[in-house]
Amino acid sequence: MEENAFFFMKILRKMSMNTQGGKLLCVFNGGAILTKDKAIGIIVAIIGIVWLLLSYQIEGNAYSTIIGPDLFPKLASGGMILCGIGLIIRKRKGEHTPFLDKEGWIRVAKITIAIAVYPFIMTYLGFIVAAVVLVFTATTLFDVKKSLSIAKRGMFAVATSAVLYLFFSYVLDVILPSGKLFGLF
Repeated sequence: MEENAFFFMKILRKMSMNTQGGKLLCVFNGGAILTKDKAIGIIVAIIGIVWLLLSYQIEGNAYSTIIGPDLFPKLASGGMILCGIGLIIRKRKGEHTPFLDKEGWIRVAKITIAIAVYPFIMTYLGFIVAAVVLVFTATTLFDVKKSLSIAKRGMFAVATSAVLYLFFSYVLDVILPSGKLFGLF
């Protein structure tokens, strides 16, 4: 544990952090610049690698095929690794804009709350209703310019949820929750 702390202290001594033009830069002794995009890319790639390693610990059952319980965690972690690498190697031209402004952080908080509430909605109302609510909420929050009407967002949410339901139910043969409320009827 002390060796890791010593290692990070050595790294911190070798770099100087400053802001230029509103962006955080870490300049190492060799002259390499670590921008915010590259730093986030490194973090995302590391999290993806950790998730990928952890997904290999998921054991299937006797009925598992190639599409087992470890497939989606492996795909998601692979996607995170690719996105992290993309952020690391991406070149940006011109002025750098702030990562998120105040309204952006409010949208992030709202979508985080919507994702946290999603399992509870799914438990009581089922997958289809919960997916429609989540997709509609996400499209509303991400439509900053308000270019899509409520009807278009609603149709997109219903269509996306229907496609997801059909894919999971008929292609992957996964039983999706119907909800406690609809289970009573």
